[in-house]
Amino acid sequence: MNTKHWTILPVVLIIGVIAFGTIGYAIIEKWDIFDAFYMAISTLTTVGYMEVHPLSKTGRIFTTFLILSGVGTMLYALSIGARVVLEGEMEFDPTSTSIIKKGDTLVAMGETRQLKALEDLVGG
Repeated sequence: MNTKHWTILPVVLIIGVIAFGTIGYAIIEKWDIFDAFYMAISTLTTVGYMEVHPLSKTGRIFTTFLILSGVGTMLYALSIGARVVLEGEMEFDPTSTSIIKKGDTLVAMGETRQLKALEDLVGG
């Protein structure tokens, strides 16, 4: 998987699970979007400050499912993001690095990670 997918996937997963929770509460409990969104965020972040309104039995079942699937999804997405940042899971992008030839010498300019990837690529 390339870098772009590594960085987009966590964002898509987080937005998706928040949207799922918001829509679920809006439909099941017939709450307005703001209350449903607040409850979804509170549940997914495990803050659990308080229920916006009392939950029906169906709403409690949905909340249980949202906790089990949503928190796992959030942790997975955050671990992918952390991996990209902490382990430098970056690939060489020749469009963000400039290489200039000065006589017999090549001069490369760009981001540190990009230059490290170039160095690894040419065996420096």
